[in-house]
Amino acid sequence: SSRKTGKWDAVLRCLQDALNSILNQSDPNFRVLIGANDFLPEQFTADPRVEVIQIDNIADDGMSSRKFQISDASYKRGILRREAKKRGAKFQMEVDADDLLHRDVVKIIRDADHPHATIFRCGYVMDMPSRNTVECPGPLLQVESFDSFCGTCYALTFSNPAFSGGLDDNVLWQATAFGHHKVRERMQAMGLSTFDVAEPRICYMLNTGNNLSIVAASDDGNKSWIRRVIGVIQDQGTMIDADMRRLYGLETADSSV
Repeated sequence: SSRKTGKWDAVLRCLQDALNSILNQSDPNFRVLIGANDFLPEQFTADPRVEVIQIDNIADDGMSSRKFQISDASYKRGILRREAKKRGAKFQMEVDADDLLHRDVVKIIRDADHPHATIFRCGYVMDMPSRNTVECPGPLLQVESFDSFCGTCYALTFSNPAFSGGLDDNVLWQATAFGHHKVRERMQAMGLSTFDVAEPRICYMLNTGNNLSIVAASDDGNKSWIRRVIGVIQDQGTMIDADMRRLYGLETADSSV
């Protein structure tokens, strides 16, 4: 929402990069649903597989920007999940505007054809200004797993009479209600297996200059930690090369990266 975002142009640039990485997929069998209360430029819907669904913001009722972002995003995700099911989707993956997909992500999900979920447990974290990246988890970024750090980390399988397996709406809610970092844990608690991808196939962009980065951290401790992570990436990370640009859809002329 431009109303709650200080640098809307920066958000749109990130969204364009994320969309480019999706449209770059080696398996073309997908559709993109973008939930937004603002009208997006026509370039975002030039591809017939992309559809923008206008969704009004929730009432903020005096909420802080951080709480509003979380509540509004959760509300929009619920609507988009229902819209995806209406369109006959078998799998659904939520992609944040500050994340990039490796060109084989759709292929991995469809080839796995898991009855519950595919979870991406490794990835890259990129500092936007320096274009440096580090692998996560790895020696420079020691977190439990990538899905504890990045929101674009899982694809869920919908229940549908036409498909085998799948999660009904109640289980979907239980699996996702506590945030991306709890999905795997919640599914394990419900006795549901997942297909875990150990190779890095998602790139999380940090230090993007908008409210999807440091400003959005939940408290001062998290902000300090993210600043330290950015410093490590800037000082010791590896700059993206031509191969990574190709694999993550960053070769387009209008890309911000």
